[in-house]
Amino acid sequence: MTILPAPLTPADCNLQDFAFMPLDVARLRDSDMAAYQSPESCWAAVLLWSAAWHQVPAASLPDDDRFLAKAAGYGRVVKEWMNVREGALHGWVKCADGRLYHPVVAEKALESWRAKLHHAWKKECDRIRKANKQREAEGRTPLLLPLEPNLLSDAIPQETAAIPMETSTTSAGTFKLACGIPAEKPLKGEGEGQGELKTSPKPPDGGLVPARTKPGAVALQTFLDACAAAGERPLRDYEPLWRYAEGAGLSQDFVALAWVEFCRRFRPGGTGDAKRYKDWRQAFRKYVEGNYLKLWAIDGNGAYFLTTLGKQAQKIHESKEAA
Repeated sequence: MTILPAPLTPADCNLQDFAFMPLDVARLRDSDMAAYQSPESCWAAVLLWSAAWHQVPAASLPDDDRFLAKAAGYGRVVKEWMNVREGALHGWVKCADGRLYHPVVAEKALESWRAKLHHAWKKECDRIRKANKQREAEGRTPLLLPLEPNLLSDAIPQETAAIPMETSTTSAGTFKLACGIPAEKPLKGEGEGQGELKTSPKPPDGGLVPARTKPGAVALQTFLDACAAAGERPLRDYEPLWRYAEGAGLSQDFVALAWVEFCRRFRPGGTGDAKRYKDWRQAFRKYVEGNYLKLWAIDGNGAYFLTTLGKQAQKIHESKEAA
């Protein structure tokens, strides 16, 4: 039985108010699809990317040839769609929710989604600060600011530790105050993202907000030290990881490369060294299942290959081994 990967974007990822979809022109120009697929297939592919951008979750499409034919510009003529189907769906991956996802479109969608969440959160904070000035003048208790939206949910792991881990993932424009009391008045225009939004949701060096950890959560280095003290290999006997890799056809070499890059990020000196997890094995498995490190991709024949990031990580690893 083949184990399908986890969806590449969150279930509530909605970019229908983003009129613009980023297009990496060099990446497209130099892609295998542009080199080997017919012009008709390539045009159908672009239309499918555009349709997926405004689906929910963004970057996905239903695995239904009637829908795909219409989205690709073939209307109800499914027979004509089938002539270009293979080329038009180059790079798409079927995930555990039964939908098709395009990894590159998903990458761009996640960037826009995080920016949208952060933008809506900042607007809500500004609204509450203004309201609190009036409340202070009236001698009333000020409202608490909402927690920053949790971009570190299980669905989208991130290396920054600036966002409290115990908060639940929130959609743009839907926030709870730290004390659980909802804002008195909805923010006007709340959740109305703009396609040209360029603000980054990730503060440099983890930001100024201290990380909050769940009881029992530890740093990766602490986990590795505990494994060493017990004479254990961190991943050797972790069956869920290897069961997934075998079912997905992912080689041990790719898993090993992902572990090296994962450790490089989360050990002392890495970009995510302040991150804490209760179960680092499970956290790594989710990174592998979601390909959150973007080290590999799947070609039209279903075979895995290293992406540019994967090749860079491999070179870094090889240079350290040679040193």
